[in-house]
Amino acid sequence: AIGNIAGDSIKVRDRVIQLGGLEKVIKYLNTGERESLVKQCVWSISNFCRSKPAPEYEFLKPCIDKVIGAFYKYDDNEFIVDACWILSYLTESYKKSIKKIIDTNALPKILSFLE
Repeated sequence: AIGNIAGDSIKVRDRVIQLGGLEKVIKYLNTGERESLVKQCVWSISNFCRSKPAPEYEFLKPCIDKVIGAFYKYDDNEFIVDACWILSYLTESYKKSIKKIIDTNALPKILSFLE
C-alpha cells in the first residue's frame, strides 16, 4: 500500500517520506526474511524513485546495497525488473550513484540478466 500511495504524486510521496514510510520499507527490505516481502519492498521503492524530481539521494542511498545484494538471492523476473528500474532511476537522477553501484562490483551480475 505504501508503494501505491507514494506513487500517487510527488507531494504525497514526499509526505510519506517525511512520515518515515520509505525508511520503513527499506527496513523491511533489510530483513530479507521472506522473499515475497523483499520483492514487494523493491517494487515499492521503485515507485518512490520514478517521479521527477526524485527524492533526496540521502533517502534512497541506503537501499542501493540491499537491492544489489538481493540480485544474488532471487531469480524472479519481476523482482529483477523492479530492482533494475530502481538503479536506472537512481543513476538518471544522481550521477554519484553510478560510482556507488560500480564500487559494489555488481555490473557483471546486472549484465548477466541480458543473456
